[in-house]
Amino acid sequence: MPVNPALHIALSHLCHPTEPRTLWIDALCINQEDLKEREEQVGQMRLVYNSARRVLVWLGEEDQNSGAAMSLIANIGGVDLKKLQHNSAFPRRAEWNALFALLQRPWWNRVWIIQEVTVGKSDPFVGCGNQWVPWSKFEELDQILGELEEIGAKVVEGIENPISRLRIIRAGTQGRLKTSWRNLFLLLRATNGCQTTDARDKVFALLGLSSEKDQSVIRPDYTKSAVEIYTAVAKHLIRSEESLNVLMYFKPSELPGLPSWVPDFNLSSASRTYVGETPGKGASADSKPVVDFLNDSKIKARGWILDEVQETSQEEYDAENPGISVSNFEKLARKTLSEVPTMKEEESLSEAFWRCLVADRTLNYEFPAPDSYGHLYSVFCGKVSVPDDFEHEISDSGARKDTYLHPLTSSMLSNLYKARFFITREGRLGFGPLDTRKGDLIVVLQGADVPFVVRECDNDGVYTILREAYVSGLMFGEMFERQSSLSFDRGYRDLVIC
Repeated sequence: MPVNPALHIALSHLCHPTEPRTLWIDALCINQEDLKEREEQVGQMRLVYNSARRVLVWLGEEDQNSGAAMSLIANIGGVDLKKLQHNSAFPRRAEWNALFALLQRPWWNRVWIIQEVTVGKSDPFVGCGNQWVPWSKFEELDQILGELEEIGAKVVEGIENPISRLRIIRAGTQGRLKTSWRNLFLLLRATNGCQTTDARDKVFALLGLSSEKDQSVIRPDYTKSAVEIYTAVAKHLIRSEESLNVLMYFKPSELPGLPSWVPDFNLSSASRTYVGETPGKGASADSKPVVDFLNDSKIKARGWILDEVQETSQEEYDAENPGISVSNFEKLARKTLSEVPTMKEEESLSEAFWRCLVADRTLNYEFPAPDSYGHLYSVFCGKVSVPDDFEHEISDSGARKDTYLHPLTSSMLSNLYKARFFITREGRLGFGPLDTRKGDLIVVLQGADVPFVVRECDNDGVYTILREAYVSGLMFGEMFERQSSLSFDRGYRDLVIC
């Protein structure tokens, strides 16, 4: 039987040296060319893994660094980090680099692996070359990496840790967390950035972990296109979640023909929301969505057209030179608002400005951001100095200032990635998608926590959703406190969205 080279290598390592071993391998046991068989087998994947005596995870062949990485994982658990990092037993930089090279192997970004790790009865074993380590050791490593971050020990920067995602999903689907993860929406969000070769499998690979309600509505069907599957999932999530928050995730789309209100669940890289869901009262004040599904490409959603983009920044936010980006936006805002002076009297432009930069929240999603962020912004702009009583182990003034400003600058980086600043006709400050332009409309839809930037298509009364946005004065249901305003009354309508 012909097999691909990667599977041939894996089989040479998975075979027992002296005894027969029975293995179930999807690439061999499922006829990938028979769509009907694939549909039937996909529905049984959870049962297969749950019935297995042991699940073996294969990361690939050994390379010059993987041995050090696997040894580090096997031996790092159960240590006192505060003592360890000050002696020679603390892993060297080369060992950390080897570890993170291992965590960047393609296996970690495949969606089908979620079931491999989460639904087996026993602890999976993870192999690389001839070295094998139980999955529990990877979870110990994840905990240690979190503790290192808490005490400020930098290991390797700029690398995502994929173990956390799997550990949380595993605990959630096994009922070890307060919130059940047998929820398709949560699973899709948790696997944001993970891909499948067949875009339809991004949904099908997670169905076995989702709820019976999800599985009763969405079934594996390879006769349908990815656009059809994703549209069906979007409709189901809007109904089951009673929310339009699904519209803010998985943007911008890379799938041709996908309606703007349907998420692209199989994005090639993890997408970030600019704002995210709001704990407590959001932009639409916890209202329920009023949606009609007109056909497979259009919906009619009730909401408010509240404002219009008046000016946009010339460039996107530059994380390498944040001071320049912020300074340019502030100059643009002051110039524009001097001509359209409609800011609320009780809110200074300076405060509105720094609240905009951090989406009026902390990194821990505390709303609104505390007034201390205003002081940090003054330090950021050089208007005041870092307080003398701020203690930091590094004497270098630049590093001391960077550490002091970390809550502000980290929040800015989190929110403003691939974002463009704008000022609205009514004097609101905001940021949103890079393709925002003058004349785009600011809309709040019933059942959504955040405003959206929308654009009319060819003056025909049909709109396209660009993305969600931060807009000052519209994030926490403020408009419901001013229901007599003309913009509120006139803007309430049904919007057809394609």
